[in-house]
Amino acid sequence: MRKISNTVCAALFTVFMLASCDDFFSSSWGTMRDYDLSKIKLTLDNLQELKEKAVGNPELAGALVEKIIRELDGKSGAEKAAFQEAGIDLAIEQSGIGTSILELAGKDIANMSDETGLQDLLGSVQNKFNSGNGKAAARNIATIVDKSLPTSGQFPPGDQYVARASASDVGMAVAVLALAVMPDIGSSDKDLKAQMNDGNKGISISGNTATVKSNATHEEIAFAAYLNLILRDPNGKYDGNPITSGIKSAFGS
Repeated sequence: MRKISNTVCAALFTVFMLASCDDFFSSSWGTMRDYDLSKIKLTLDNLQELKEKAVGNPELAGALVEKIIRELDGKSGAEKAAFQEAGIDLAIEQSGIGTSILELAGKDIANMSDETGLQDLLGSVQNKFNSGNGKAAARNIATIVDKSLPTSGQFPPGDQYVARASASDVGMAVAVLALAVMPDIGSSDKDLKAQMNDGNKGISISGNTATVKSNATHEEIAFAAYLNLILRDPNGKYDGNPITSGIKSAFGS
């Protein structure tokens, strides 16, 4: 009798914990429940906590990104920049490639700092990116970047998001966008710059400048904005990070 009682108590405790901790879910008891965005409250004080909760959970990360995008138009100044930074971080988590890159790079992460190493690494995660949430994550990054109005492929001078964003986050955002706008990285015999300068692309790169064409997609505009940020880096902010260093080597003059 005690065994039965203990089992029932354990089951009730599990149900209670799910009900109390699962506020982000809708009330549906189906096998796959959707996140209810109306139950997600975002503030400057809880952005970091929510990012931590989304680690290893691309679906939650995607829901939080969508919520941030909905609220960005009502933000300005430092608050807007903080929401943009969090949204980009969550979109990277949504893409699912961060863990794969770390697993594949291992102790040889420094190999990403040259053109060949970066291209090999991106090619190795291309299939996972294409079959998962990668393209949706790239669209979300482009939408968030667009809030800084880089319509010509340039972040405006003094943009507060750019000032906040770390080199590692910028590098991972570029990796997500690169996989979206160059879907054949892993199979092409061209280097990254040659792939981007393909006549059908919406970007052309010459020297240390990425120029947006009239047919550029939102993802390509965001990609160009990040490339120009890295390639024209006046203070060496992006020299020490393996991915951004590799991007400089791959796309710069």
